[in-house]
Amino acid sequence: MLKALKRWFAGSDPAVDLSAVQETLERLIARVVLAIRFMALFSLATGVIVLIGAVATLVVAIVADRFIGPAALEATAGVAANTDAVSGADAQHPDNSIAVLPFVDMSPGKDQGYFSDGISEELLNVRAQVHGLRVAGRTSSFAFKGQHKDLREIGDILDVAFGLWHRDRDVAAASTATIGLRGATGAMEDDHGWGLALELARQRDHAGNPLAFSHAYWRLEPTLTRAGITWRAGWEHLGGDGRHALQAPLGSLHPFNGWADKFNATPAGGLDDRYLGAGGKLRDGRVDWQLAWHDYRADTGGAYGREWNASLAFPVRGPVKALVKLADYRADGFARDTRKAWLQLEWAH
Repeated sequence: MLKALKRWFAGSDPAVDLSAVQETLERLIARVVLAIRFMALFSLATGVIVLIGAVATLVVAIVADRFIGPAALEATAGVAANTDAVSGADAQHPDNSIAVLPFVDMSPGKDQGYFSDGISEELLNVRAQVHGLRVAGRTSSFAFKGQHKDLREIGDILDVAFGLWHRDRDVAAASTATIGLRGATGAMEDDHGWGLALELARQRDHAGNPLAFSHAYWRLEPTLTRAGITWRAGWEHLGGDGRHALQAPLGSLHPFNGWADKFNATPAGGLDDRYLGAGGKLRDGRVDWQLAWHDYRADTGGAYGREWNASLAFPVRGPVKALVKLADYRADGFARDTRKAWLQLEWAH
C-alpha cells in the first residue's frame, strides 16, 4: 500500500484505490468507539465530566504505512515521529512510527489531569502493541504538554510524514485527500544558530468530490538566530487552477498567511506567500516581540497585495499579561485594504 500511495502522491497513478487505507481507518475507529463508550460509563459512575470528543479526531489520524492525519486541534493530535527527534538525536527514521500527544484537561475545575493523561497513555500503550509500528515513548510525547505549540511547529520538530483523508458529508466538493512530507534541521548554541524547515504535499479530490483537481503545496523556511533575534524568510505555496485551490479544511491559516485573515480560504487562483520575519525577547525574556512582512501572489498569476504584522507580549502586573497585535493589509486592487488591532489581557493563577 505504501508504494501505491507514493505513486499516487507523485501523480503517476491518479487512480489508486484508497480502500485499503479507509478499511484500516474504519477498524481503528471501531476500536476507539468501544474505548470511548467504556470511558463514558466510567465518567458517569465516578461523576467525572471530561470533554473527550477529540479522541475520535486523534485516532482517525492514525494511518498505516507511516502516513497519519494531522488533526486541526492544538490541544491534541497524533503525529508520526522518530522516537529520538525531540532530544535531537541523529537516528534513522523508522518506516512506521507514531507519537500520541498528551490530552488537555478541559474539566471546569482543571483537576482531572490524571484522567486526561490516562487517556493519552492508554492510547499510547494500545498503539505500542501493533506489530511493526514503532511508538514514541511517553517522555518524547509528553514533552509538548502545556506548550500550546501549533501542529505544524510540532511537525517540524518531530520530522514527520502525514496524510489527511477528509470526507465532508454535507459538501461533497470539500472532500479532499492530502499526502505530504515535513522535515526540519538546524543547530542552536546559546543565543545563535540556524534552522531549515521544508514541507511538501499534494492534495486531490476524494470521496465522491464532483471536482477533479490535483494541487501542490510546499513551504520552505530558513532561519538564522543571532544575539537572541531569530530572522526568517519563507515561501509558502498553495496551488490553484482558477477553479479550485488547495484548502486546509481543519486548520486555521491565521498564524501563517497574515493576521488580517484575508486568506482563511485559499482563493481559486491559489496563493504564493513570500515572507520575511523577525522575533525575539527583551528584558530578560519577559517581553516577546514579532514582526513580519508578506507578499501575496496568485499561483495562476497576478498580485494579492502585501501585509505587515507586528505583536508585543509583556507582563502588566503580577499574574496579568498583555498582548498587542497589529495587521495592516494593502490589497493592490484584489480586495479591500484592512487594518486590525488586538488587545488581549491574560490572568494566570
